[in-house]
Amino acid sequence: MLFSTTKPIREALEQAGAQCKIVGPRLGTVASASKRQIDVEMTFSNTPSVMFDAVLVPAGADSAATMSATGDAVHFVLEAYKHCKAICTVGEGAR
Repeated sequence: MLFSTTKPIREALEQAGAQCKIVGPRLGTVASASKRQIDVEMTFSNTPSVMFDAVLVPAGADSAATMSATGDAVHFVLEAYKHCKAICTVGEGAR
């Protein structure tokens, strides 16, 4: 799940040479806050967060509510925390 407030962060990371992947509850697409369709490349259930150097939890009340109610998403972030990965939360994503 990626929202318009995270787009500048993603662009800056990619310009610095980082690779960004979209992880979501299912493969397919998700809509950004601006209604742009974004491809989900991996799912929470089949991709452990330890495969990444960092995790970004996007803003958006709908996104925060969905992620906090999705056990695999909660596990993904908690696993990243337990493995001392960098975690960035934006806006409501801090919930």
